[in-house]
Amino acid sequence: RTKPKERTGDNRFSIHQIRWAFWVVKQNAVKVIQKHTGNSYLALIPFYNMLEKKLASGGFVSLERDNSVQVKVGESYSGNSDSNIIAISPGTLNDAEYFIRYLSIPEEENPHNAIKLTLPGALPSYDPILICLKDPKEARRNDKCKGGEFRSKSVFWQSETLTKWRKEMNLPPRMTELSHAANKLHLFGDDKDEQKKISAANTLAAGLPLSEDVMSHTEQLLLLGIAKDKEEADRMLKAGTTSTALSISQKDESSEEEEAPTLYTAPDPDEDPEAKRSMENLATLALQVQKVITTGNINLNATRNVLNATQRFFEHGILPEPGLDELDDFLLKKIGMMMHCGFSENMKILNGNITKELMCAMRIHLMNETEVHTFCPADARIWNDNCQDVQFMNYTAISINNEIAVISAFNKTIKGLLSAYPTSIDEDKELLQNHYAEIGEPLSTIMVGAISLRLREKEILDNALNYLIDYETLVLTDQIEFQLEIKMKERIEADLKEAERVAFQKEVQEKAAMKIPLAVLSVDRGEELKKVNLTINEGEDIKQVVVKFCNDNNIPQNNGMSLLNALKARIKNPTPLLLLLGVVNPLGERHVLGIPQITNDQPNITKIIDMEVYVFCAKYNISASDECEGLLERVNSRIFTYENGLYHRKILVNIPVDAPDGRKLTLVIREGEQHDLIQYVSDFLQFYHMDIGSATMLANEVHKRLPSIALQIPVSLPSQRKVACRFSENDNVTATVEAFMNVFEAEQEIKIQLLKFARAGLAPGTYVV
Repeated sequence: RTKPKERTGDNRFSIHQIRWAFWVVKQNAVKVIQKHTGNSYLALIPFYNMLEKKLASGGFVSLERDNSVQVKVGESYSGNSDSNIIAISPGTLNDAEYFIRYLSIPEEENPHNAIKLTLPGALPSYDPILICLKDPKEARRNDKCKGGEFRSKSVFWQSETLTKWRKEMNLPPRMTELSHAANKLHLFGDDKDEQKKISAANTLAAGLPLSEDVMSHTEQLLLLGIAKDKEEADRMLKAGTTSTALSISQKDESSEEEEAPTLYTAPDPDEDPEAKRSMENLATLALQVQKVITTGNINLNATRNVLNATQRFFEHGILPEPGLDELDDFLLKKIGMMMHCGFSENMKILNGNITKELMCAMRIHLMNETEVHTFCPADARIWNDNCQDVQFMNYTAISINNEIAVISAFNKTIKGLLSAYPTSIDEDKELLQNHYAEIGEPLSTIMVGAISLRLREKEILDNALNYLIDYETLVLTDQIEFQLEIKMKERIEADLKEAERVAFQKEVQEKAAMKIPLAVLSVDRGEELKKVNLTINEGEDIKQVVVKFCNDNNIPQNNGMSLLNALKARIKNPTPLLLLLGVVNPLGERHVLGIPQITNDQPNITKIIDMEVYVFCAKYNISASDECEGLLERVNSRIFTYENGLYHRKILVNIPVDAPDGRKLTLVIREGEQHDLIQYVSDFLQFYHMDIGSATMLANEVHKRLPSIALQIPVSLPSQRKVACRFSENDNVTATVEAFMNVFEAEQEIKIQLLKFARAGLAPGTYVV
């Protein structure tokens, strides 16, 4: 074929030449397999277009190790054949792709034929943002999703999909679209107060992936799961909204009449192209609303609520809030479920069947609110943990009503596709029969290929209709398994667990906010004076507290000793600690977490530990759930050996400590904690709010009571200072090394080296291999 410029005589480079070049490459490019890697790439191969193309005939094109290209012929080649036709398989092309390349269709039946249906919310297998959308829990741990390369793309894709879904499925326009278009026209003002509110939000907005012009900051905060609802997003941004700051008085929805707010005049569209585009956009959104009302697609409560808000905007000029509306939240749950259906390229109508991926997607699209809320509660967002508690069985029918709706939707869709063809199946067959029988005007080769392609497509659709008839019979005769009833029971159980979790979190917050004194002593100062309380708090000096109390209340100092003893008697001494762990929070502050001594026979061991850890997180600004869960995992790894319950490390020494606040404490040194005494003792003092300056003196006292050191081996820990691993005579070397590894999270290869050096060092003259 000639290039466009040669046909037209035009020497200028144009889009027509680009299209021609693309078509030539598309028609003739072939996959070449690299022998040394197994990967393939597209390339133009000389003489390849001269080979006969036959499906399943075998053969391939490969790049050899010497950079030569080998074309291996297929099985259809026969040296004894009269024709000696050399054929090669063109790959997994369907009839349409084959026709575009070779202007004909295969004579034999093509197993790759299918009608692809694209539904909103489906992604292709090669799209990297799948990892950010399929599992919200995993996405929170993935650096690329949290703040990396996929973050802005996944947010933008979700927003575009919500818009596309609502247009294609005859649903009302998004509230954020109406708000954005109205603000582009400055209908609600544009004074300095607006700018101040937007400026106030800049601190948080600077960290969002998209600019305000592309997507409102409120919507981004909600899509990223940073804010739970619009109110929280607004508080984070420290403004009413980030796209409009004019407060419009809205009357209650139950009011019969609503006063239209005073709006500004829109710019002249002839002078402002941006204003013209916004007006056209608003007109398109109004037509979308009209289409929803005309088709009567208002079955969902969320749809009706959004439609009412849209009506208030167009009729009364009440500006909707930006961000995600109620219908957006509902559709996001469906998008999350769609991620489990498979890839968009697998959603096809086959010859006499429909792929499980397409069936799954259609079921989700047609799920009602009750069905969706079985998997994700109405008051939950897609990224909430309780939205992941009930697992969606992606390739199992949901309910009989949903399945009948799916069959009906496919019937309407397929019949609509068939009605779009200008001819029927019988008419196409007649055209081809007349051509081969040489009746009437002969058809060109390309025309024969086009009619044959059209006929095969219609036969696929017609066979799919027959499949749906048979499948509907199976559904109506209870021969299909449905998951909804099972999942409703799971939802009840999950809701009970969620209620327990909410109660647990409430208890955590209450305990974190508590500041309970160590002891309170009610002191009677005589009949004429009211009783006063003598209170001692953690970390205070009990003697100084009593002296100050006596001075403040004119109590003779000779009564101080009796007050001191009475106050001490009321102090409850704490249980010795099972674990001390230093923790650096997100603000860079180091605090100490302590877990009290527990035994295997105590009830609710895990709840005790969970409570201590989560209260610690609440107190010290570890607000992200995954960060607190990571801390809990570390605590459990120190406390438990999951085969035998609690990890019982040998107690090396117990030292009684009198705290200045009157408590009788016990410093317990277990196996593994003797290697870095200064740090461990410092953590002990910090945890009990005592003077860390006493750490060296207390560490020396511990050192005296420990068995004498026979060997010390300095160990380098990643990104930390060296710690000397100490061994005493008659130590169980294996137990000492295991405990060291547990306490300091040393890498596994260090363990072998420690064992070697320890056993050799404790037995001088030993040869180490």
